[in-house]
Amino acid sequence: MKNTQIAPTPNPMDGRKSSDDKFYEAWKEDADALKAEKARKLREESNLGLRFKRRTFETFDASADRNAYDKCLEYVARYKKSERNSLLVVGGYGSGKTHLVASIANSLMDEGVPVLFDTFGGHLNKLKLEFNGGRSVYLQQMQTIDMLVLDDIGKEKQTEWSQSIMFDVINYRYEHLLPIIITTNLTHEALAKYLGGAVWSRLCEMCVGVNTVGRDYRRK
Repeated sequence: MKNTQIAPTPNPMDGRKSSDDKFYEAWKEDADALKAEKARKLREESNLGLRFKRRTFETFDASADRNAYDKCLEYVARYKKSERNSLLVVGGYGSGKTHLVASIANSLMDEGVPVLFDTFGGHLNKLKLEFNGGRSVYLQQMQTIDMLVLDDIGKEKQTEWSQSIMFDVINYRYEHLLPIIITTNLTHEALAKYLGGAVWSRLCEMCVGVNTVGRDYRRK
């Protein structure tokens, strides 16, 4: 009689993947690719410059200012969990303010959160170019975008028009619980005077404060 060989039963622990495992891996690769493509598109629409598209928490030297680094990193995880969901980052020139908030912006866009990022002056210039009959799509975007960043507030001379814009943007976001991130070289007292009492009062209720004390990173 011929010997009949029985094929061994596959051992699930022998390293071979089941069809379910392969399906999951293919699905995850597709999902990751879609997520990366969405993040790329969000960066293109964010106004974030090429230099700061590359800024992340991993590339920030936290050795001189661990406190600011930790607060900004924590903010990414918790900003949706409180009505006090905004951030005011204060510090001298080159102390890492924009790097930190760009790291926040990039982290959020990686998770699919739309961000609009520019200096306050840059936002104002875009508004000046676009205003037509008192209506502005860009102003509406500043008011309604998931995350708005106003970098380097305080460099521009305030006018009645710019103060009106600031109030319209901050007040809308205040009323609708939409977060905002602001950086400035000004002290709190100088910033309050620059923005005016109505805007400053709202920001005090909206914002968590971060002071950067690092050296001037641009002069390494």
